[in-house]
Amino acid sequence: MESPSSLDNQSLCYSMYKSHTTMKGLIGITPNGVVSFASELYCGSISDPKIVEKSGFYNHLHKGDLVMADKGFLIKDQLARVGAQLAMPHFLSHKGQFSPQECELNKKVASLRIHVERYMERPKNWHFFDRVIPISCANIASDTWIVVACLSNFLPPIIS
Repeated sequence: MESPSSLDNQSLCYSMYKSHTTMKGLIGITPNGVVSFASELYCGSISDPKIVEKSGFYNHLHKGDLVMADKGFLIKDQLARVGAQLAMPHFLSHKGQFSPQECELNKKVASLRIHVERYMERPKNWHFFDRVIPISCANIASDTWIVVACLSNFLPPIIS
C-alpha cells in the first residue's frame, strides 16, 4: 500500500517481512479447495495470530475442526477453546532429528500444504494487488480483497 503521511500510521502499516507498508488478510480454504473465509485487510504490522482473532475466524469453527497453518500462527490454545485442533509440521528447534512419528506427520502435512499453497496463490493471480494501493482506495481495499478471494471459487479445481 502507499505509505501514509502520518508516522503513527506508517509504523502500523509497515511490514518487517516485506520491508514496505502493506496490508494483510486471512484466507480460509476448505479441504475440497473452496475459499470459505476471507477477512478484512489489516495494517501490515499486525501479527498472524492477531488477524485470526480480530477477523472473527474462531466464530466459524466447530468442535472437531482441523485448521492447517504455517509456523507463524501460534493459535493452538485459542483453537482448543473452540474444540478445534491445529495441524502444522513439527520443527527441529534444538533436537538433532525427528522421531519416526514426527517424520510421518510432517510428510502428511507437507503433502497437503502443497495444495493449500496452490489455492492461496489463486487470489494473487487475479493481479488486483500487483500495484501499490493508493491511500485514497484504502477504504475499499478490504472489499476488493474479499471479492477477489471469492472469485477464486469459480476457477476449475486444482485437484481432479
